[in-house]
Amino acid sequence: MNGPIFLLDSDVFIEAWKTHYAPDVFTSYWEWFKTQAHAGTIRTVTNCYDDLCVVKDGLAEWVTDNCPDDFVISIDQDPAVIAEYRRLIAWATGHPRYLDVAKIEFAGVSDSWLIATALARKPNHILVTRETADPVIKKRFKIPNVCDELGVPCISALQWLRDLNAKI
Repeated sequence: MNGPIFLLDSDVFIEAWKTHYAPDVFTSYWEWFKTQAHAGTIRTVTNCYDDLCVVKDGLAEWVTDNCPDDFVISIDQDPAVIAEYRRLIAWATGHPRYLDVAKIEFAGVSDSWLIATALARKPNHILVTRETADPVIKKRFKIPNVCDELGVPCISALQWLRDLNAKI
């Protein structure tokens, strides 16, 4: 795989499954997704996959049945990711803009592990999320804000589709 690898936030899966590309209507989207997963252009991390397992709507099962074994990056044994996670949490804890509740939440959500994985695998991993930046928010760390501050490439789900020339 020579090109970028797109690391998908769980919201990219969830919103597509529930709202934008329901599998019973947009089968071509999910076939395209499967092709990209097998080509190695898209991945996610274990914590994001765990987010998919919370709701029993068939999404986690679809990923398990249709994506290759290496689609979900196991991060708990990766020393580089763990080191970046520690640095990321130290950065977040010391950030003057965010409230303490945001700092505590950030340490426990999949977003922090997704960003740490992108940091550990720069420059060829690009984060994909449906979140939008909010430069004044204090109560929650948003992925685009953190990525912007730390120099991690981060794009919207629509831009991701465009970058991979998706034709649905």
